Amino acid sequence: MDAEVALPCANGALLIGAGTPTAGGDRWCPVYLMMGGVRRPLGAQTLKYLRKRLETFLDAPPEALACVFALSELHTCGYGEFRQAELRLKLQDRNAVFFATLVLAASDRETWHERLAAFQPSDGRAGQA
Repeated sequence: MDAEVALPCANGALLIGAGTPTAGGDRWCPVYLMMGGVRRPLGAQTLKYLRKRLETFLDAPPEALACVFALSELHTCGYGEFRQAELRLKLQDRNAVFFATLVLAASDRETWHERLAAFQPSDGRAGQA
């Protein structure tokens, strides 16, 4: 069981935390950006939503900038595009200001797919009575 999954690329990583179980059998997961040695909270969303939206982005990247995901709590949005042979995920804050761009190589896309599929969130209750 995993506490979080890191989705890395050359200039940073998207991190998805294990979160907490929901009544519907999903998980409510926090999402972070790791860039330049700084971990920045982006918001949260269900794991099912994150997997579906990120897998769609990786499999069929848009040629023009399009919404990949919208996170609750901090209201960060991720917009993606395939441009100049690179897959880009641009992050926008609640004030509609782009503040970071993750650039994914083909190998990063494979890694993201593998890690999303393998991610088995833990409840963080190991060893508790």
